[in-house]
Amino acid sequence: MILFLDTSALVKLYVEEADSEAVRSWVDVADEIACQWLAYVEAHAALAAKRRLGDLSDAELEECRKELERDWERYHRVAVTQTLLRRAGALSDQLGVRAYDSVHLAGAEYLQSSLGVPITFGSFDRRQVNAAARLGMLIASVDDDPN
Repeated sequence: MILFLDTSALVKLYVEEADSEAVRSWVDVADEIACQWLAYVEAHAALAAKRRLGDLSDAELEECRKELERDWERYHRVAVTQTLLRRAGALSDQLGVRAYDSVHLAGAEYLQSSLGVPITFGSFDRRQVNAAARLGMLIASVDDDPN
């Protein structure tokens, strides 16, 4: 299984949130993890916001950043290109998703098309999940039992 994580799912690997265990179970059974490069920026911003809100200490923030950096090198990273951004704009119009969500979807769609195998899309944004399903992707569910 190739698991494509948007930022809402990716961050759950580094901080304990509702459904963090579900994301870890998805990752455990995946053959490969993929993300859009945009998720890197969004994850850093989300972690910094958690620090500002007092949900993470300085030391915890630093540890989360180190773990993200270590793992990021192992993920398949889909580049942001002009072609991908044009497709994201079309998906935003077509599917009614927000701007950055459309970039994640365009990245997952590109990866699925170029590999010729189904992508399992992991997100906690219902609109984005519905859009991914409409694009023919499999959907990771918090109800999925990897065993």
